[in-house]
Amino acid sequence: MTMKPLAWLLMLAALIAPALAHAQTNPPTMKVTRQPSIIYMPTYVMEQQKLVEKRAAALGVPGLAVEWITFSGGGNATDAMLAGSIDVINSGPGNMLLLWDRTRGGVKGIIATSALPLILVSRDPRIKSLDDFKEADKIAVPTVRVSTQAVLLQMAAAAQYGPAQWNKFDGNTVQMSHPDASVALLNPRHEVASHFSAPPFVFQTLKNVPGAHVVTDTNKIMGSPLTNGMFFATTKFADANPKLIQALKEATL
Repeated sequence: MTMKPLAWLLMLAALIAPALAHAQTNPPTMKVTRQPSIIYMPTYVMEQQKLVEKRAAALGVPGLAVEWITFSGGGNATDAMLAGSIDVINSGPGNMLLLWDRTRGGVKGIIATSALPLILVSRDPRIKSLDDFKEADKIAVPTVRVSTQAVLLQMAAAAQYGPAQWNKFDGNTVQMSHPDASVALLNPRHEVASHFSAPPFVFQTLKNVPGAHVVTDTNKIMGSPLTNGMFFATTKFADANPKLIQALKEATL
């Protein structure tokens, strides 16, 4: 017994309808991280004006839902990416390069978002330069060893004391978010008296903490401005979602 063409069409429609309904009720999503700092101000503009969503729609991906998630540091964000819970990170290049190396090219840079100076400040009157840091002196950085600030200290150590001393300041660094480190410097009894900070926290520290002063900054260490904010994603996500990556690029420009 053969089925009539009309019956075939009705059966096909019945099979396709649930899939179409599911697609309509589940729009594409993209989870993007950022951190607390003026360095990440572009992401707030992008969120408020829905720039990524608009560019995605223009590229043929309507209904994109972008979720912006704030992490205290790039290390936490990279852990979330490795766990598969976020899609794109906005952080310094240090975290991206570390992941790129450890995953053998498993992450891909998208676009730079900031080059504001990072500034090392201290409330300790004894500390005027990097030469003045002793083993017991603590420097707050967003992520030890791999954040942009931590890598800058390594580069400065290698330049001043020789390549063999590149990790001279690793023992001085402690992992703290910029807000927490700023609060620590307000407390004269706190062991952390120095903070490799970022705007606006560095300006608040210089204004509100007695004796706070600049020790060095990215321009002095590098001799030029340095990218300290960038979007990156896993290579798998970027290759599978070229239009979303393009939308993010265009929204940043």
